Amino acid sequence: MALDAVIACQIDVCGGVRCCTDMYDTPAYSVLHWREQCVLDNARVLWQRVVDQTRRDVDEHAEQLKNLANLAALTAGFAMSSFLQFSFDNNASQPGVLIAFGVTASLVAALDFIAMCLCNLMLACILKVAEDNVNEEQEAHFVLQCREFALRYKPGDRPPAPRRTFRKYWDARCRAEWQWAFFFFWLSIPLFLINMGVSAWVKFSRRNTPALLMTVILGLALAYLAATHTRWVRHINSERSQKDVVIDVKPAGLPWDWHRLPHAYSLSITYSRPIEPAHNDVLPDAIGHDDETTEAVLARWRAEDMQQRTLDNARVLWKRFVDSIRNDVEECSEQLRSLSFLAGILDGFAMSSLLQLPVAASTSRVVINGYSVTLGITVALMTVAMAMSGMMTMSIVKSGAQLVAEKEEALFMAQCYEFAAGFRLGDRPPALRRNFRNHWEQRCEGEWRRAFYMFTVGLVVFQIHLCFAAWVKFPPPYQTTAVLMTIILGLGLVGLVIANLRWSRFSLGVSTKIGGGARHENSALWVTPLRPVGLPFDWHLPPYTVLLHSPVHQHNGKAPSQAPSSGEDPGLADVWPYSGQMREEIVEQQHLNNARVLWERFASKNLTDLEERQEQLRIVVELSAVIAGFEMIAFLQFGFDTHATNYGLQLSYAVTSALTVALSSCSMTMCGLIMESILETGSAYLSPSAEADYMMRCREWVAGYQLGDRPPEPKRNFRNHWDRQCEDEWRRAFYMFSLSVPLYLINSAISAWIKWQTLRAPPAISSSVLGLAVLYLLLGHARWVRHLLGFEHVQVSKELSLPAGLPFDWHANPKPVPSSQRRRGSLNTPANGSSRSMATASSLSGV
Repeated sequence: MALDAVIACQIDVCGGVRCCTDMYDTPAYSVLHWREQCVLDNARVLWQRVVDQTRRDVDEHAEQLKNLANLAALTAGFAMSSFLQFSFDNNASQPGVLIAFGVTASLVAALDFIAMCLCNLMLACILKVAEDNVNEEQEAHFVLQCREFALRYKPGDRPPAPRRTFRKYWDARCRAEWQWAFFFFWLSIPLFLINMGVSAWVKFSRRNTPALLMTVILGLALAYLAATHTRWVRHINSERSQKDVVIDVKPAGLPWDWHRLPHAYSLSITYSRPIEPAHNDVLPDAIGHDDETTEAVLARWRAEDMQQRTLDNARVLWKRFVDSIRNDVEECSEQLRSLSFLAGILDGFAMSSLLQLPVAASTSRVVINGYSVTLGITVALMTVAMAMSGMMTMSIVKSGAQLVAEKEEALFMAQCYEFAAGFRLGDRPPALRRNFRNHWEQRCEGEWRRAFYMFTVGLVVFQIHLCFAAWVKFPPPYQTTAVLMTIILGLGLVGLVIANLRWSRFSLGVSTKIGGGARHENSALWVTPLRPVGLPFDWHLPPYTVLLHSPVHQHNGKAPSQAPSSGEDPGLADVWPYSGQMREEIVEQQHLNNARVLWERFASKNLTDLEERQEQLRIVVELSAVIAGFEMIAFLQFGFDTHATNYGLQLSYAVTSALTVALSSCSMTMCGLIMESILETGSAYLSPSAEADYMMRCREWVAGYQLGDRPPEPKRNFRNHWDRQCEDEWRRAFYMFSLSVPLYLINSAISAWIKWQTLRAPPAISSSVLGLAVLYLLLGHARWVRHLLGFEHVQVSKELSLPAGLPFDWHANPKPVPSSQRRRGSLNTPANGSSRSMATASSLSGV
């Protein structure tokens, strides 16, 4: 009866209605294809989840391996070069101390080289294996497993899992090797500090006070490293996997059970027959029974379709949380990686300073003690900061992958099911029971602050150490040169302190009191209060911060608020796709999808701008660190007779050396702080609050749309923040770096005249070549500096802004937010949001 009543109509995939007369174009044939398409779409979502999970696992372990390999290579290289270039008095040094120095240096180099080789080999291996786990053959097999699962589904069944996963491969083959590599690296760090302490006793064999001071300082650093060992190493090397966690998520029927925890084994595949009009048993209960009325069949189809749409909205919400966690992990890992790299560079340079700088017997005791104390503090602080940052980087990458695993998705989908089933106006969507931001604040924030403060204090002490090194290098009667270097380095020290005071508080996200409660300044975007408007737009309200406690009941695949009650026989006006309430729901869902596309466009634009500036800052940081380090090493290792060398050349060499180190250090510090600051700020523009505010503004815009209106623009974006807060600092840092490069070449030319002071041709040729290089640098600077500094604004043609009506005007050039409505504030003072009313359209409020 039901099929006879609807024989002339068919609901297609897009929700439209068309008449059909062909015998093969019957409702039975159409609905079976429609249900098969729904199964295929859900299977594709599951396969994409497998691909994303594999990518997250590979990224997690690849990041850990790369970070460990880089730090191990850095430590091993400095230990080896210092060992080869260390100069000492064989007659004055004790044999036992020399043996200890040789053993510790060899152990550091050997352990770090082994760790580096193991990590590089495993990195190449896992990148190759990951491709085999997500190829076309695995996808085809998994989709067929999903089809068999849908055909045989019974309440309580769980979706299938792939035959092979990267996690199983890592546990079976790579985990033990990784733990050994990590153990070798961690063992090399205290040995590196011990080697530094032994080097002090070899270097100052005739003076016990400097060696004793350095030993005490390094011993304190060693004790602190031992205290942090149990905190981080256990978490990084833990073998906890998803199969060890028992999750009780009750079945809710299809399509929600697609997101339950998958089976740990593969289903056996039996290929079913293709869909034919005569076979109505391919998907049971897809058409209905003879005792069902036409309205009941259509109502059931509508309820199932609404269930699928609700699941799609829940998937969008889950993807939003996944993207937010990924952005937070990338932000924090980039900050930690930059800090560990710079700390490792300065640590190695400081150690080279100890081993390679000759100390005259006539040098003042005060200078020697100051030199040794500042050197010991620098090495201790930088080593601890490097080790802590490296450990936290590997830890948070692992934690971020665990927070978006299958078990978390299953729990979140169960929460969304309950939210949609019991929705009332004013309810807000659920949030993850755990998120990365809470994990960072509870476990990592304190360690990160301590590491950052150690690094900044180490930078200041390192500048002071260079001043003492200048007095050791130029003893009396050449103290004028040392005084000039001290003045220049002192100015650089003032610049470092100013940069730290300006940027460190903003980079660390210091808490402020707002309305009686504490919050982080950069943790969320300041937005206006939002009023509930009903589903589907309320999916984008700021979520709850607690887990819903209502149990998940089985409703045979239908939410209580959406399934028709028993005994009801709804009319066609209430269930037909393009009439009444369902028409409004479809239009509202389409508007929401268009608003999501616009939000994704703005989010991609913000991420692109952030990555562009981040890459520019990272390049300047790395190049400035290299130039400053090489200049310092060259200054310490350059040996010449101060009595026989021209005084003017010595003075020029000292001034250019100090200027190069000071400018490069200031540029490195400023760019590093700006980079950490924009990473902290960038996530605020993609927060759930920012998205919710933008979605409601889009709903207001479409409710009052008139021809010629342009879609709204987010109230805040990264480009405006950069122009107001960072552009001037970036320009000054870039100019400092650009000036330090020709100064480095000029310093090299002066070094040539000091090196070959009795000859004329060699220094003249060197100076000519370096002069041409300086000239070419100036020409290149004039060619590229205008392009490098600032954004290039692209003018949109007037023809592209002509109104075309909805839905195409969703992609018109957005209307800028008036300057009076933008969120303003200084680096450390967020702007206060002004309240505004939310107007809703009565024609679109029937959801």
